Amino acid sequence: MKNGEMMGKRLLCACAAPVIFLCGVFFALADQSGPTPSNEQIIFDYITGTMKLNEAAACGILANIQAESNFNPNAGGPDTNGLTSYGICQWNGSRFTALQDYCTANGLDYTTLDGQLAFLCNELQTTEAWTGTLSYIQAATNDKEGAYNAGYYWCLHFERPAGGETSADKRGTAAAETFWPKYAPMPVAGEKWQVNSSNGVNLRSGAGLSNPVLTVVPDKTFLYVTAKQAADSYTWGKVVYNDVTGWVALDFATYVNGALPTLGDVNLDGSVDTIDVRLVLQAVVDKIKLTDDQSVFADVNRDGSVDTIDARLILQKIVGKITDFPEKPTDTTGTTETTTAANDTTTTEVTTSPT
Repeated sequence: MKNGEMMGKRLLCACAAPVIFLCGVFFALADQSGPTPSNEQIIFDYITGTMKLNEAAACGILANIQAESNFNPNAGGPDTNGLTSYGICQWNGSRFTALQDYCTANGLDYTTLDGQLAFLCNELQTTEAWTGTLSYIQAATNDKEGAYNAGYYWCLHFERPAGGETSADKRGTAAAETFWPKYAPMPVAGEKWQVNSSNGVNLRSGAGLSNPVLTVVPDKTFLYVTAKQAADSYTWGKVVYNDVTGWVALDFATYVNGALPTLGDVNLDGSVDTIDVRLVLQAVVDKIKLTDDQSVFADVNRDGSVDTIDARLILQKIVGKITDFPEKPTDTTGTTETTTAANDTTTTEVTTSPT
């Protein structure tokens, strides 16, 4: 994105009143199991968790910290004025002294990521020179453009490197093009994967090698998987790429995070709640039309239709009256259910043959 293209939109980003938050160390990370998170991930989690900024704002800050220190809290050296610059944000002069004093007063180590993040949070809230930056960042729209704007503004008004607007444009672009695809919130509940194949991966019309190739998804592309299926010795994931829905072999991708949606999660936001009940009831009276994916997760008793029985079952699960949805439709009429004729093609298995 070019400076001229974005300038008007930067000016439209209103500065919200600062939100006060506690700047203590983000201890929750230490209790997580699994691989030790990278400094980049720890910083992102602190910005979005403790500082309560959105993902776009976090991407803007990450782009600047990468340019300043590559996320290394011990990065340091003399600047063009001969002053020592230190830490993830390369604090120098009086700001470097303030970093040391703050950490000493609060029992923190200024050479650690924890100490520097706590100081960054405090500096933004309590130092008049930086409160405007905080207000701007808090008002960033949570989209790719917002990530660019956050990176650009943070560079010019917080870091203030010698490169000026040239550096700001580079960091804004990194925020939008590198960090936003990685950290953007999921549009629906699902697993986030990244293509890990130099040749890309085929997007097929169905799960299996016999299905036609719709397009090729390039290497390093992030995808959201909303369903999985095994076929032809591969695990396939249902994804949308450039508005085209299809299936990719996840064997050529790397899992990032997230979880598949579950029955009852009608709006595909990762949780089953009363919003899902309301959507089912609205669909029943034709107030809204559910998408094909939404209908799958709304039909919790799997009888082929979305109706008030599904709404009741979802509500029962929410309040704990049932722990899971029934495997078979419940006969609520008292009459014998008529079976489908053996020659009815609607009963045919639609899974693609592995041949």
